[in-house]
Amino acid sequence: MRRIVVLLALVGPAGFAGPARSAGRLEPYNTAAFSAQQQKSGYIVLQFHSSACNVCPRQETTIERLSKEPSQPPIQFYQAVFEREEELRKLYQVSAMSTLLVFRGRSIIGRSAGLYTEDEIRTFLMKIMLEDRGRPKVRPKRKFGTKR
Repeated sequence: MRRIVVLLALVGPAGFAGPARSAGRLEPYNTAAFSAQQQKSGYIVLQFHSSACNVCPRQETTIERLSKEPSQPPIQFYQAVFEREEELRKLYQVSAMSTLLVFRGRSIIGRSAGLYTEDEIRTFLMKIMLEDRGRPKVRPKRKFGTKR
């Protein structure tokens, strides 16, 4: 906890957010674009949004505000419609609206549901990225043949 407070003080309020490609707007989820972004092994945040959700609009405006700020490291933000992306929900075991999934490359490094204030989301992202710092990068599995 102390590390988070110290890092927040060093980084400042604009510390963890990423420039989205469309300058301050969540990218709509697209399988091809999402897969291409995962190949780059950067940080990706995927939000599951629903029009029936009370938290989702507040969460969306907060994420849009965060995405306009410069950051180190950059984060790409995507938004998937909860009702439409049933296969994606099953794949990542998402059962609640307003769920945030954080990826580094193809692996999920964090998940949370119901966060909507700027402080909550920024602290969540910072905590996940601090925990991820010591982990080795995900490498593709090697195919070993038989020794004979």
